[in-house]
Amino acid sequence: MSSEKALRASFNTFIQDLPQLAAEKGLEQVYDLYKSNGYDSLTIGDSPQSQVDLLAEGMIHWHNNGFFRLAELYDGVQLEHNDDYFLALMNLNTPLRQALLRHDQQLRDELLWQLLTIEGTPENSLTNIDKFMPGTTWQEDLLTATHEGLIPKERLLDACLDALARDFAAYRAGWFSRMYTALTPTAAESAQRQGALVNLLGSSVGATITLAVKQLSAVHRAGLLDADRFIHGCAPALLTTKANALAVLKILESACATGGDGPVTELALTALGHTHPQVQVAAAQLLVRCNAAETLHQHAQSLSPVARQELEEAGLLANTEEETAQHTAGPEEPSYPVPASPAQPVTPFSQQDAYARTLHAMQEAGLTINPNWVMEGFFEPEDGYECMNKILRQTELPTAVFCCNDVMALGAISAIGEKGLRVPDDISIIGYDNIHASRFYSPPLTTIHQSKSRLGVQAVNLLFERINHKSEQRETIEIHPELVIRKSVKKC
Repeated sequence: MSSEKALRASFNTFIQDLPQLAAEKGLEQVYDLYKSNGYDSLTIGDSPQSQVDLLAEGMIHWHNNGFFRLAELYDGVQLEHNDDYFLALMNLNTPLRQALLRHDQQLRDELLWQLLTIEGTPENSLTNIDKFMPGTTWQEDLLTATHEGLIPKERLLDACLDALARDFAAYRAGWFSRMYTALTPTAAESAQRQGALVNLLGSSVGATITLAVKQLSAVHRAGLLDADRFIHGCAPALLTTKANALAVLKILESACATGGDGPVTELALTALGHTHPQVQVAAAQLLVRCNAAETLHQHAQSLSPVARQELEEAGLLANTEEETAQHTAGPEEPSYPVPASPAQPVTPFSQQDAYARTLHAMQEAGLTINPNWVMEGFFEPEDGYECMNKILRQTELPTAVFCCNDVMALGAISAIGEKGLRVPDDISIIGYDNIHASRFYSPPLTTIHQSKSRLGVQAVNLLFERINHKSEQRETIEIHPELVIRKSVKKC
């Protein structure tokens, strides 16, 4: 037992020294040392192929990840370069990865670029490896190799955009967005790729759209934007986050000024359907600049009360007779509807109205809202993670955070933990949905339960009522949610 312990300790030192050894002696001599010292007896699997199979499954074992590649190079082992092979390559231990990036030309010229086409699995992906593996990350090592001229920056930028154009899950696609940003492309470099960036505006992944919008905005500021291409491809981004929509509208202002009134008007009209009043206002202002004030008036009723009021005060919209009467009669009533009793029809309300109800409830409770703590996401764990990180970078931190669903809460908890803070001791977290996994989080998540079965029963009852009585009257049914108290909220 003691001899095995000593061998493992020696191997541990060997691994840490591997990059320096490879620089001094070359990879082949390093591999000879690996075998002559008996370190290969510690390897997982009984052959290079079995190592590949195990590592492809996400089975990360101590430091012994990746010596199958040296067996390929120096023992004449032939391995099929399939998806499992590249999943195994993702799991290269950090020192070996660094050594191979410096000394394995086939890896740099061929294998690396094939690896970057692989999405990975929920267990085994570039995102997870960079997040959970010890040592430097793939991103850091690729940046170093790029700065040293071992890997062409241009090719790596292209590989990131190519990956983002594939149908990768948001969590795994995020690695490529972060890699592209970390390469700090110049406006000219992104201008060369603006066709690919414009195509990404139609992505289903929020972080990908945000990357494309930011890069195209930089291209625009540099005077290098292909306006026609942008106009024909930017529509999907107008209905994403507030920040993205506002950035796109800002770019479109220039297009309107240069005579692109027709298509820009259509795009401004699209943005008018955004849920956020600030975007609606910006879209309305763009319609006016494009000499489409009449179009704005035709769609004024679709605006949120907040946006309509701001546009009226700016003189871009006239008050309706009803609104004028309300203003002369006395103080304006809140824009949110008064809740009805359960199972009674109520006036449908928009997302903005719901937000207004929330503000009113907090005011009634004597609570203030810090606008710097209000973040928007797309209901994925990475959105909760990114939004929470934005909050944690601020000087003043909240004591509690409400997430609009449970999976965003999971991302928020992860971000808090990475900063050395604890839930709920430092920050309380509450989610919404009460998904099955919420009770297995660490800590178990306090959340809001909304009965899907009751929703289903009500929906079926309404359907039969409409079928039997041929009624087309619309109803909104209220089903009150329930608070599920667990351990993610600190007791006062």
